[in-house]
Order: sequence, then C-alpha cells, then structure tokens
Amino acid sequence: MSAEMMMVVAAVVVVAAFTLGYALGAAETQSIAEADSSPKEEVSANVRLIQEAERAKKEAAEANLMLEIALARNAELVKENVCLKSRL
Repeated sequence: MSAEMMMVVAAVVVVAAFTLGYALGAAETQSIAEADSSPKEEVSANVRLIQEAERAKKEAAEANLMLEIALARNAELVKENVCLKSRL
C-alpha cells in the first residue's frame, strides 16, 4: 500500500471513530434529557396541603419568635426610658 492510501484509511478510521463517539455521546445525553423532561410524579392535593401547612407553621413559629424578641426589646426600652426620666 502506498503512503497516500494509508493516510486515506487512517482518515476514514478517525472519522468513523469520531462519528461513533459522537453518536454514543449524543444518545447518552439525549436519554438523560428525556429522563429530566419526563413528567414527575404528581403530588396529591392532600400531600401538597400538608406541606403548605407545615411551611406555614414554620413561618408562624418564626414570626412568633420575632414578636417575642420585639416585645422583650420594647420592655428594655421602656425601662431605659423610665430610668432616663428619673434622672431629669
């Protein structure tokens, strides 16, 4: 075989290997994309309501804690105000 023929065969092998790798990689990527885009299991309305109730309960607890902190700070400020007034 001549050198030119060997170069052509090598080029064909490289192109075939690249094409095969590209096709296999694309197939794997496509299967991952299809799995991601497939409809997820829908959550029933009761489960959604329970999750929302739990979230609301957490938010209420946080708000209650912030209210207690604000009331405690207010009590401190009232005491400081009384103390300052007594110095006048």
